[in-house]
Amino acid sequence: MNPLKFSPSRSFAAASAGVLGLLPAIASAHPGHYHPPGEEDEFDAFTAGLLHPATGMDHLLLAVAAGWLIFSFPKAKAALPSAFLAALAIGAWTGRGLQGGAFLEIALSCTLLAAGAAVLIGRYLKAAPLAVALCLAGAVHGFAHGAEAAAGAPFLPYATGFILGTGMLVAVGVLLHAATSRLRQPLVPRIAGAALLAAGTASLIHAI
Repeated sequence: MNPLKFSPSRSFAAASAGVLGLLPAIASAHPGHYHPPGEEDEFDAFTAGLLHPATGMDHLLLAVAAGWLIFSFPKAKAALPSAFLAALAIGAWTGRGLQGGAFLEIALSCTLLAAGAAVLIGRYLKAAPLAVALCLAGAVHGFAHGAEAAAGAPFLPYATGFILGTGMLVAVGVLLHAATSRLRQPLVPRIAGAALLAAGTASLIHAI
C-alpha cells in the first residue's frame, strides 16, 4: 500500500472545504447581532459577502468549476486562482451600485456554459486561454456581486467576504478534481461538464 503524499494545495483545499461547511455556524455565532435593513455594520456585510457565493447556484457552480479546471495546471495553481479572484474584485468594484438586469443574467449563464465546455474538453485546454476565460468569468460574477450588494452596507467588508467565500469554493473544486482523478474514470469529467452545460442552459432559458 502506497502512503498518502502530503500536498499543501490539497491540504489547503481540504481545510477550505471544512471551513465552508462551518459557514452557517459562523454566521449565527454572533448572538443578538441584528441591524435593520440599511443599517448593517461591517460584520453583517462581511457575513453576507462570505455566504453570498454559496447561496447563488450560478456563483457556486462557476467557482467550483474554476477550481476543477485550475487543478489541471499544476504549474499555474497560484497564478490562475489569483487572476480569477483579482478579476472578481475588479468586476465587483465596477458593478457597485449598478443594476445588471437580464443582460447580466444571460452573461452569468454563458459563463456556466463556457465552464461546462471547458471541463468536457479538459486535457486539450491551454493555460493562457484558460486564464483569459477565468478572468472574464470572474469579472462577470464580480460585477453581479457588486450589483447585488445591499444598499447602505459597508462595501469593503462585503467584498472581502465574497472573495474569501469564492476562494474557498475554488479550493473545493480543486479538492474534488484531486479526489476524482484517483478513480481514473473518463466518465467523471464528462458528467461534470454535462451537468454544468445543463445548468447553464436552464439558467439561460430562465434569463431569456
